This record gives sequence, C-alpha cells and structure tokens, in this order.
Amino acid sequence: MEKCSVQRFLLVTSDDFGYSEERDDGIIECYKSGAITGAVAMVNGISVATGVIKAKQAGMPLDLHMNLTEGLPVGPREGQYQTLVNEKGMFLGIQGFRDAVSRGDVDMAEVREEMIVQVQRFAELTGHTPVKVDGHQHFHTHPGIVNVYAEVLRQHDIKMSRVPLEEGAPLNAYKEFLVNVIEESKRCKNDFQANGIR
Repeated sequence: MEKCSVQRFLLVTSDDFGYSEERDDGIIECYKSGAITGAVAMVNGISVATGVIKAKQAGMPLDLHMNLTEGLPVGPREGQYQTLVNEKGMFLGIQGFRDAVSRGDVDMAEVREEMIVQVQRFAELTGHTPVKVDGHQHFHTHPGIVNVYAEVLRQHDIKMSRVPLEEGAPLNAYKEFLVNVIEESKRCKNDFQANGIR
C-alpha cells in the first residue's frame, strides 16, 4: 500500500489589522520577528488604509477580517442600513447583532450587501481578493448568518475561512458565548464544505 504524502502548513494570523495605528504597528512587528505569518484586516477600521501600505512595505500577507458587529459599516452604497445598525449608524455590537439575528430582526439583504462591499473594499485597498476570510467576533458561525456568509465567499471564489473550534480553550467570563460559538462552529462546517470553503 502506498503512503499518501500530505503537505501541511501552519498559518498564524493576527486579527483586527486596521483597527488602530498602534495595533497595526504591533502586528507588523510580530510579523517581522516571525511570530505570525500574516494578518486579517478590518476594512472598516480607522487605520486600514495606512495599515495596508505598511503591510505592503513589510511584505506581510493580508486577508479579510469581515466585521458586522463593531464600528461603522463600509456600505451601503446608497442610503443607510435599517436593520444592521443602531440609530447612530453603528453596528449593533457582538451580542446585539447575535440577538437581532436570532429574533429575525436583521435583513439578510443588508448582511449580504455589507459582506460584498467589504470584499470589494479589501480588493480596492490591497489589489487582490482575499484568499481567506474570517468573521470578527465569530459572527460568521451564527446559524442565521452562515449560509449568506458561505455564499458570498463562494461567489468571490474565496476558498478558506476560520472555524473556531476551540474546545480546549479556557473558559472565562465569556463562557456562554464561547460554548455557543463552539457549537455553532460544529454545525457551520457542513455549510462551508457545501460551498467549497476549507
């Protein structure tokens, strides 16, 4: 019987690139020291434009850290979202978003549009479509979101996403949230695989 040779690669990726200049500089320092292999950028972050320039200068690979929970949205192209943001035009926050999706209060057309706009903004900033996308604060594992998320990735020929199955992680004040994310992650793997996403 022949042995099958499989190459494995370890990716150590930093989240939240573009959140602030100080964070970006720290992430680039980690990349230069060999502690990480790249970062995922929040295209709605306040420092993302300058951060992308710094990442290019350092030769640091970037992918997309899609965000539907914190800060201002990148879209919409016209008008303002009605269900994805609060009265100040800000995203609903980690638990506010999850609760609104669970109640059916979030319009999935708005979710789809914001996801697409973030992929497009990433491509505008970097000159390429992301190879890998993951969701800020694990929003992408929520059962009400996973299908739209997987479809948007498939439509943009994005083949990788993070599934945060972190069952060995120590539980703390966020125990209920983390337990929910782990359970959601187990369920979302099938949706990702059905859309060709590793």
